[in-house]
Parts: sequence; C-alpha cells; structure tokens
Amino acid sequence: MEGKDVLKIDELYMNYEKNLYGVQEWPSFSWVATSDKQNVLQEAYQFQLSKNENFENCIYDSGKIESDMSSQIFVSDVEMEAVCYYYARVKIWSKHGEESAWSQAAQLLTGIVNKEWEAKFISAEKKEDANDSKSTYVKQTYEAKGKIQKAFACASALGIYKLYINGKRVGEDEMAPGWTSYKKHLLYQTYDITEYLEEGENTFGAFLGAGWYKGVMGFRPSRNHYGDRTAFIGEFCIRYEDGSEEIYKTDETWIGADGPIIFSEIYDGETYDESKEIKNWCSATSGNEWSSIEVEPFDISVLRAQGAGKIKIIETLPVKEIFETPKGETVIDFGQNMTGWVRFRKQVMK
Repeated sequence: MEGKDVLKIDELYMNYEKNLYGVQEWPSFSWVATSDKQNVLQEAYQFQLSKNENFENCIYDSGKIESDMSSQIFVSDVEMEAVCYYYARVKIWSKHGEESAWSQAAQLLTGIVNKEWEAKFISAEKKEDANDSKSTYVKQTYEAKGKIQKAFACASALGIYKLYINGKRVGEDEMAPGWTSYKKHLLYQTYDITEYLEEGENTFGAFLGAGWYKGVMGFRPSRNHYGDRTAFIGEFCIRYEDGSEEIYKTDETWIGADGPIIFSEIYDGETYDESKEIKNWCSATSGNEWSSIEVEPFDISVLRAQGAGKIKIIETLPVKEIFETPKGETVIDFGQNMTGWVRFRKQVMK
C-alpha cells in the first residue's frame, strides 16, 4: 500500500521504559519492530546517542552491526555527564534487505554522575520530636546570576517529601522517595526545573512527613525503625546562557518551620490544621514562624538515582453513592477498593 511503512521501529525502550528521568549509568536499550510482511527477522541494526534531538555530532554511533539482537543492547566507552539530557535512536535491516527509518528518539535525563553530593541532609525537627508525626517545611532563597538556560534538581528525603520552587509544586511524584532499606539504599529523584525559575530571586522548598522512615510500621506497631527525625536533601544545578554553572544545595543556611499537617501516618491517615498554614511559605518573604534547621548526619553514599517506577496519581474515581449508616455515619462509596485520597468539599453553616 502506497505510503505505508514496510519495516518500522514501533518503540525504543531504556531499561524497558520509554523515557528515564534520573539515571547514573547507561541503561540497557531494546526495541520493538513491526512489518506488513510475515516471517520478517532483523539482520542488522544501527544505534546512536546524541545530546540533541537532531542527532548532530552524535556521541555514540554503533555503525551497522550484523546482529538479530533487539534487547539488552549496551553502550560502552561513552562518558556520561551529570544532569543533562541524552537522546537515543535506532534503525534496523531485515533479512529481506529492507531498511527501516530511524525510530522516534527516546529521551533520558541523567542524575548526579561521577561526583560526590555537595548537599547535606537538613531537618526542621528536633530530637524531642522523635515520637511526633507532624509535617515540616524547609526552604532557602537564592539570587540567579543571569539568564537561565537550563536547571535541574536532584532531591530525596528521610521520610517523604514534596519539592516546591517559587510556590509551585515540582513534578507529579507521590510518597517520594519511596520505601527502601534507607541505610543501605535510598532513592533520589531528578527533575527538570527550568520552567519554575525566574530571573532574580528564586525560593526552593520542601514539605516533609514521617512516611516509612520514622512512622509507625508493622503488625506490632512501633516507630523510628530507620531514624527518629525527617530530613531533606537537594542539589540544584543552574546553567546560564553565558555558559557558567552554579550549584545551590541544602546546608546550614536553610530555614524551617512546622507545617499544617499535625499528624500523618502510613496506616492511620492524617490530621490537618488550617490555622497552621503559612501563606506563601515557598517565597522569599519570611515571618516569625521560621527558625534555623539542623544538619542530619547521614551516609550520602547510599543515594541512588530513580529513573522510573515512581508513584503518581493515575486515575480519578467519581463517587458511586453517599449514604448514612444506622449509626448516623456518612459513607462515601467509590464502588471499589483503592489506594489514594478522598477529595470533598465541606459546607460551613453560619
């Protein structure tokens, strides 16, 4: 049929994901090809890596390799740079002599590579808060030195966190950095934060909770299995149009405050106190709620980039029925078991 691709690459995967945002080493590459013919087998492939979508000045080009392999393809002798984008593409030849077009480019973003973290874990909690499940804020304001070309953030927490810049939530991740054996393996997330930044002052902040790190866990409920206070770590790479680069990082200069969630546990829900909200908390203005933070000693060598597999909201379910029980309790029925949040409005009678 005229105009139809006879042989084409449908998908190019990296570690079996379409895109990766935060990796520390080259992933394995694989692809899926289709043809309008039967019994079509790959005879050769060519794979390329570039730092731009147009694949000008490729940093890696395999050339034409005679092979039927289409998975577990690795690159070698290519140095990976920290917090930057790479693009990958592939084309193949079949045993019928057909040549496919280049695949659509797959994108990956690297994390902190070939260097030590400069940031420190910081906490707005005190030692006497060990048995408390409250939320906390931490923040700091920095002055951009010029016009920003690109900016990236690498962040994690002891507990769970949400990252904010200039009052805006960064990313869609929920319950980050997830549940791991913290002292042996702690994930960090990587974000492109260019769109959140402005010329001049920029405020970076995080909203922290107990999570699995210090919250109540297990069939015989007990707490502080991994540590007794939450903490945040963040490293922010700012690249300017003049070619210079600046690193902002969590350290002793940040400030902290208690948040409006006064109780939050994995199994026991949370209690929210609207009166404790700090308006415009993630901005340069500060009230008397803020105080100094403390550095939390923690082995940063266990930090590992999380390129995929993150938790996010995937579906919004409508209410099926609202009814009142014989006890007078109101039940909101969504028609199925689920893991998520209930969102509702309350009407205050005056």
